[in-house]
Amino acid sequence: MTELAKAEKKEIAIVDFQEFDIKLAKFQETYKDVVYELTDAKVEKQARSDKYALGTVISALDKAHKKAKAPLKQQVDLLDGERKRIKDALTVVQDRIKSQLDEHTAKQQAIEDALVARVDAIKSLVVFPAEPTSTEIMGRIRDAKRTVIDDTFKHHQEAAEAARTDVVGNLMQQYVKASQSEADAAELDRLRKESDAQKQKDRDAQIAADAIAQATQKAADDLAREKKAGELAKQKAEQDTKDAAEHAEREKQAAVAKVKADADKKERERIAAEEAERAEDARRQADESHRKSINSTVMKALVDSCNLSQANAKKVLLAIHSGSIPNVTLKY
Repeated sequence: MTELAKAEKKEIAIVDFQEFDIKLAKFQETYKDVVYELTDAKVEKQARSDKYALGTVISALDKAHKKAKAPLKQQVDLLDGERKRIKDALTVVQDRIKSQLDEHTAKQQAIEDALVARVDAIKSLVVFPAEPTSTEIMGRIRDAKRTVIDDTFKHHQEAAEAARTDVVGNLMQQYVKASQSEADAAELDRLRKESDAQKQKDRDAQIAADAIAQATQKAADDLAREKKAGELAKQKAEQDTKDAAEHAEREKQAAVAKVKADADKKERERIAAEEAERAEDARRQADESHRKSINSTVMKALVDSCNLSQANAKKVLLAIHSGSIPNVTLKY
């Protein structure tokens, strides 16, 4: 016998909440319209006491619930365990069947995808990576017609034949359009070449005419330039003769002026030298007089202040001049 079967034989005591229902009704009636004046210390104390009384009942309810729930939880855990054990075993068996079905489905899908791809390959013959030429389109038409459609296409055989018919029709339309477009392009190219040739011929004729006109104009211009050059050469020769005469006259006048200026300069230099010499003589005489005056003053002071004779005073003055007496000089 399994644990679940054993548990089912036990009596499960259901909690009797009647006692708590009675208390709930009493509390609801008692405190329905109660508003506490909590600023009053006695009233606040009563409010805390009433809150505690309700908390005691709530705590007793939780304890009764927990006590009754314990065996029920054990039974639920056993029930969940048995369900998982049996379900896991069933799933293993189911997965073996499912894997075979999935493998079969995959093979069937691969076959189906291959058949669809063959039909799509026929349909893709109308698609080109760029604008095709009539030759390229005709090659695709031959490829489509050479495609063998047999019972290997299975249930897609009819779709393959319809696709080939549509593809050939579409390609034929493209071939006609491309051929016409190529013919139009060839004709346009021919006309363009003819137009280019005529334009080149016209340009060549215009170039020849322009060359003749330029040569004629150049000859006229050269003749005019030569004539003007002759006139300018004549004018230049006359002007050169005139300029040479004026230049010779200017040089002559400049030479005369230079001779006169040189003579004036020499006279000024002579006068300046004489004046400088006279000035130097006057400076020397004045300096000599000044020195004699100072020497006389010093001699007189030595004779008067030091009771020296004229000869000894002269010796002292000479000693001062020669620097023989330290720290004594004469200032002139």
